[in-house]
Amino acid sequence: MIAFLISTVMIGQVGSFDSGAKMRHEANKMIMGMQNVPYDVADVLNGSNCSVEQATEIAAQRRQLREMQLRQDMAAMQKQIHEGTKNIVKGWSKLNTAYDQIIDGTKIIPDQERPTARGHIRTDIEITSRMAEMKTTSRNVRIAAKAHLKKAEAALAVLDKQGSPPEAKKETP
Repeated sequence: MIAFLISTVMIGQVGSFDSGAKMRHEANKMIMGMQNVPYDVADVLNGSNCSVEQATEIAAQRRQLREMQLRQDMAAMQKQIHEGTKNIVKGWSKLNTAYDQIIDGTKIIPDQERPTARGHIRTDIEITSRMAEMKTTSRNVRIAAKAHLKKAEAALAVLDKQGSPPEAKKETP
């Protein structure tokens, strides 16, 4: 019963927030028409005692802050993408040595682990092929991705030639 009342109150609050935002939007549009100002200046004028010139300055400062925040967010996202790409490329070097061992036969994967290894290699091929096709990655990364793809496909072919593991027999009591 209490949970029902709380959920009803919460739903009512969400509705009031929506109606409050709609009312503010309509008031801003009315101020835009009366004062002949852009929407962001009307938003500053809505509920304040400042002049149109002061509101214009405040709106310009808010625009600059939003643009600066957007630039910072973009720089952080680019840094995160760069770090992720760097980690993937480092992983390729480790995988390439394992693929080389599979290709030349120095590393034999047991029968029961072979399907799992194939699945991992297929996933690696899928991700790497996406990176090789992306025009946003650097040329060096695309070249490294194509070389890694060749090794992964060769290792997958060797595992496919080794065959599937025998089916596990079900014991019937």
